[in-house]
Amino acid sequence: MIVGEGLKKLRRNGKEKKAMMKYLPGEDGNNSSNKRLVEARAEILREWKTEFGRTLAVTLRRIDKLNSEASRKTGTCPASCQAIRECV
Repeated sequence: MIVGEGLKKLRRNGKEKKAMMKYLPGEDGNNSSNKRLVEARAEILREWKTEFGRTLAVTLRRIDKLNSEASRKTGTCPASCQAIRECV
């Protein structure tokens, strides 16, 4: 459920940012407006990367919390838990 929510949010944000880039106004071939479009697209990509990182971090924290709660109940930490902690 935690992973599903995170994936839904990532997909929704991705679709939203693609639509924002697709419908940028002012595409008339003028060099000055193209520079503005490039800047606008770069800003949209920066926002998307930031949101992606935050969503991923929150999802990983939730999974880690769930894993630690499960390990407290059983008294042991599964091998997958150790592998995740080494990577993070």
